[in-house]
Amino acid sequence: MAAERYTHGYHKSVIGQHARRTVDDCAAFLLPHLEPHFHLLDVGCGPGSITNGFTAYVKAVSGVDFSEDLIAQATSAGSKVNFRVASVYKLPYDDNTFDVVFAHQVLQHLGDPMSALREMGRVCKVGGLIAVREASFSTMHGAPSATGLQKWREVYQATARRNGGEPDAGLFLRKWMLDANLTDVRFTTSTVTYTSDEPEAHAGWGESWAERTMKTFGPQAVDFGLASMADLDEMSSAWKQWAADSTSVFVYVNGESIGRKK
Repeated sequence: MAAERYTHGYHKSVIGQHARRTVDDCAAFLLPHLEPHFHLLDVGCGPGSITNGFTAYVKAVSGVDFSEDLIAQATSAGSKVNFRVASVYKLPYDDNTFDVVFAHQVLQHLGDPMSALREMGRVCKVGGLIAVREASFSTMHGAPSATGLQKWREVYQATARRNGGEPDAGLFLRKWMLDANLTDVRFTTSTVTYTSDEPEAHAGWGESWAERTMKTFGPQAVDFGLASMADLDEMSSAWKQWAADSTSVFVYVNGESIGRKK
């Protein structure tokens, strides 16, 4: 397995952005397939905002994340979800436990996504569903287009790959699921758009990446020799300018795939 490191890190700018995610935004492709009696596992659940949303759709929900701090945050609000600290490579459940196993923006950070998918399949019931949503960073584009934003995309992708991940994981989901011996594999896409029509989300996206460039993946890029501190300043400034521009737009594509365990 390739060495791996979580490129985003656990800075407050990262966790805050992830906590804005909702089940309706991030799992819309899965919701029509859920049944009220299902038991669902969310792998790499982070602060639990998506995970908690699933409780409105299914009978029982469990969530795991590698970070003890994130699991503590997820459980602090009196959630109905059973949260546990665990690795996606070694899930603490018996074979054939869950009707659905879900992962959102997880496989892109892993050195061995196939092993993760197989472990997700192990704890899924025969006939159950594996559902995954992953971004494709090469599809990320902002306007007005600044050199700093283009450099950000290139440096982020190079850094993620040096950390053992695949920032275009969304493009590989169908292949990975078929290679994991899943059946009835379906692949769709969805577009994420940020504009000032939703000012809080628009500002939050830009400000988060401005800070993450300086505090999380950016210093890793410098350590790898992929960028200089001057590059980080340029990228962070470009994000701040984008966030302050009421005419700015940012879009990208997510790959979404559902497969069934034989």
